Amino acid sequence: MSIPVPDAQRMPMNEQTTLIAARIRSLRMAQHISQQAFASAMGLESRRSVAAIESAARGVTPEELARAAELLGVELDALRDPFRLVGEGRFSFRVQAITAAELSQFEDRAGRWVATYRECARPLAETGPSGGAKRRIFSAWEGEDVEVACRKLWMAWDLGPAPAERLGQAIEQHVGALILNVDGPEGLSSGVCYLRDHHTIFLNRGAAPERRALDIARALFRLLAWEELPPGRIERDVPPRGRVSRGRQLADSFAAALVMPSLLMQARWAARLREDLGTWMLRTSGHLQVSVPALGARLLELGLVQDGQLVSTLAHGAQQQHRAEPRMLFSRMFIAPIADAVNSRRLLVRRAAGILELSPLAFAELCRAYGCPLRDGLPP
Repeated sequence: MSIPVPDAQRMPMNEQTTLIAARIRSLRMAQHISQQAFASAMGLESRRSVAAIESAARGVTPEELARAAELLGVELDALRDPFRLVGEGRFSFRVQAITAAELSQFEDRAGRWVATYRECARPLAETGPSGGAKRRIFSAWEGEDVEVACRKLWMAWDLGPAPAERLGQAIEQHVGALILNVDGPEGLSSGVCYLRDHHTIFLNRGAAPERRALDIARALFRLLAWEELPPGRIERDVPPRGRVSRGRQLADSFAAALVMPSLLMQARWAARLREDLGTWMLRTSGHLQVSVPALGARLLELGLVQDGQLVSTLAHGAQQQHRAEPRMLFSRMFIAPIADAVNSRRLLVRRAAGILELSPLAFAELCRAYGCPLRDGLPP
């Protein structure tokens, strides 16, 4: 017997059965309920019936679905709605100060965005490189010096003289990861969702522009090295003294070496000639899209300056950073398949707008701004 779902989220029956099977299994295991105990509570003959459901060998009736949701303590849509992440995807966030409730609420929102992209992109086969491709990138430099590894990546991805300008596009192209500009809770700097074929980087779109490239590069490291060095769910922007994990140290070193590659920095330093250090650092930090303190730390790391030379320059440079207008919400890679789903009647415009927390009018305008206009124009 088929399971009724709203038209705007209807899936082929085999996909729907697989989705429900995976979610029942994930939620049951998370609550440490055995298959035998679950079978008894469901009124099924034996644990084999549960195994058949969880392997998608057989579907569930509407009555069984409702009973399973009740036993697992979730609403019905948690088992059948493809526009949600339930029991899948792992998150890690870099934060300043944020409450646990705020972070959980944002994680739920972010999961809906990722799940919506996955569902809408499925017919277009816009899934990006697989986890195998990701592992090949990582193993290409695993165990090497970070400088050597990032130099290889810088050249392989042709990031050029200003890596920050091309880094996001290169990640979308070579890793297949989404990079989303979002309005998160105050105190959220960035985040990642590790989900096979749909890895996602979340950036606070109102953050200072000189943070963006390094935040992207740190998030990239987390995705590439997730299985080998899994991050915690929460990382502080400024970690407690003496409590910096190896993964965080490597992520920070990787980011600096990718956004400010040693060969590029040495060439720019050699071209400086007699230019005043402060003037050069202000100009160079702007070109590289990093803060003056981050540039100073990189110069120290490469042995190009001495610590004493930077004190007055950093104090002056910290006053020169300017905030830019927030970037457009989300990204074109994200919006394009959602607009296509609306245009092909696979997703209702109001449902899409609701998931993205926009009015239908604002959603339509965002689609148009990204060059993906809705065929029916602006909704009434």
